[in-house]
Amino acid sequence: MKSLTDFIKQHNITITEFARQNGLAQPTIWRIAKGKVTPSPRIAKAIEKATRGEVSAVHLVGLD
Repeated sequence: MKSLTDFIKQHNITITEFARQNGLAQPTIWRIAKGKVTPSPRIAKAIEKATRGEVSAVHLVGLD
């Protein structure tokens, strides 16, 4: 499964752009992408939706 960092790099966007395009807070996305925090289920699902399933909510919360 692809990480959020891999998705962002592959799509040639910044963390700030990803956050802005998807209505998410940039500091939160940065912390998630860098592995500093585990996202809430709500944020994990929002990221999964924003990435069209390329980044799994289950993977983000560490249940895989």
